[in-house]
Amino acid sequence: MIIGLAALAAAGVLAVRTALFLSHAARTTGVVSDPRQHPKIRFTTAEGKAVEFVQNGWVSRPAGAPVPVAYDPRDPAGTAQVATFWACWGLPLWLLPMGLAFTLLPLFGFQAEFRGSRDAEAET
Repeated sequence: MIIGLAALAAAGVLAVRTALFLSHAARTTGVVSDPRQHPKIRFTTAEGKAVEFVQNGWVSRPAGAPVPVAYDPRDPAGTAQVATFWACWGLPLWLLPMGLAFTLLPLFGFQAEFRGSRDAEAET
């Protein structure tokens, strides 16, 4: 149950941080420069500074594909992220059902019982 509450708390904190970031972020269009598992995205800020960053998942586009980018103008390289729904909200939405499951299942009487291999052999 503690794991579930921690996951729910993390989902809440991440959702608030994402909402605050997106409400103040500058937006532009970037280009996928390297489409690996963690693609590299290149964009130019409103001030004309070229920036390249690594997106940690949630984006699957070929090289050269345009992607929306959100960034903090005070630190474009350190805050830039792809501004698609799943890139922004994927982690909080993934943590939510996991947190609910770990929190609610014990409340409704679900118990996990783990027995070692010696206990199983002794009973046979």
